Amino acid sequence: MKLILPLLLLCTLAHAQNKHAGYAYIGGTTFLSQKLNNYGGVGLGAGFSPNSHFAFGGGVDLFPFDDRFEFAQAFVDIREYFGGLNKKISPFISIQPGAVFYKTTSTNGTEERTGSFAINVVAGILFQLQKSIGIYLDAGYSNMSFVVNGTKTSYGGLKIEGGISFSIF
Repeated sequence: MKLILPLLLLCTLAHAQNKHAGYAYIGGTTFLSQKLNNYGGVGLGAGFSPNSHFAFGGGVDLFPFDDRFEFAQAFVDIREYFGGLNKKISPFISIQPGAVFYKTTSTNGTEERTGSFAINVVAGILFQLQKSIGIYLDAGYSNMSFVVNGTKTSYGGLKIEGGISFSIF
């Protein structure tokens, strides 16, 4: 959250100088994995766009809905809009390297698990409903790493997101 507010401020300040200042989004996110189970949560982020095609920023996926496994994934968001941010329909790809924030110790003290590296690679589509409001849907590969009793373990799976996008022109 501390990262998103400065990015929104940066986008607002850049508005006067750049017609394609930035974006922000909020929506639902899922992580579907055979090894780690399936988790649903909330994804939000914001970024700066120096032109109508390229954008970079930050985001976080929060998975608070499971009382035995709550974690967050924070990431840098690097994306390319193929149609441009100001088009009615804009396909995009996004690469999101980051980290998993999680720490727990089992009730009997035999297992300690902490978060580690994460990366998402997604492709999606943005539908502009109005000049600055749209809806998006994306899907792709997600890999989250954890350290369990000193040994790194990675879990890959399908990431699916959808929600509301705000373009700041």
